[in-house]
Amino acid sequence: MLQCLIDNFIQLGGDSILVMDLLRELEKSFPDQLSMSDIFTYNTVSEISKHLDKKLNKKEEKIKVIESEEGIDSILDQLSRGDISEDKATAKLLNID
Repeated sequence: MLQCLIDNFIQLGGDSILVMDLLRELEKSFPDQLSMSDIFTYNTVSEISKHLDKKLNKKEEKIKVIESEEGIDSILDQLSRGDISEDKATAKLLNID
């Protein structure tokens, strides 16, 4: 393993001013994903990477793909024609009717 991946940011002389610089750079690629306390908690490149991976994967898990046997286009057509209510369309899209 490359040594730089496991070097501890704090032990290498990192302080709150350097953390802010680091966060500013990380923010460009990972907006709103890390805080100052994250850098002090996960203070190696490897630990920060694992932490980011977990956070990003959790967000993906929260995004649920909605599937319906009837098909989204069909349900939206029925809704636009007034054949079904918004509640019925939502229930069909979520397969809970």
